[in-house]
Amino acid sequence: MAKEHKLKGFASHRSCCAVSSFHEGGCKVIFPNRAGQWICISGTKYQSSRSYPGKLCDLMFLWNSSNRQMLSALLELKGGGVDVSGAVQQLQHGAEIVADLTAGLELKFLPVLIHRRLNSVQVEELRKNKIRFRRDLVSIALLRCGGKILDLKW
Repeated sequence: MAKEHKLKGFASHRSCCAVSSFHEGGCKVIFPNRAGQWICISGTKYQSSRSYPGKLCDLMFLWNSSNRQMLSALLELKGGGVDVSGAVQQLQHGAEIVADLTAGLELKFLPVLIHRRLNSVQVEELRKNKIRFRRDLVSIALLRCGGKILDLKW
């Protein structure tokens, strides 16, 4: 019960927007097993249900992990070419929504680009960009297609 309360902002979107698996353009991410409690909101479904005008990241993930740490990740999957500035914008819009949905909740936050391949120029450009979450600027983590959320370094 207490865990569900912590997920409240996200849980209010469970019926319209939650997903339990996701793949796009031949790229997928592997969610954790049910150790702890998590919810993942589809950016596309959220955008449709809320008439959100901007481009959103693919997934907004919140996890009350088994060690009682609240973790949130924004996930943008790119199976083909990557427009770095577009991906950064999508992650930033997701960060604004997650900040609203988790107001007052202490958590670790991580924006993630999940990709099939990036060239060195794209990697460098991504490293120069940060995502603003609340008052912090957070670097974008990289994960290969087929990667596990459990493998992310929070």
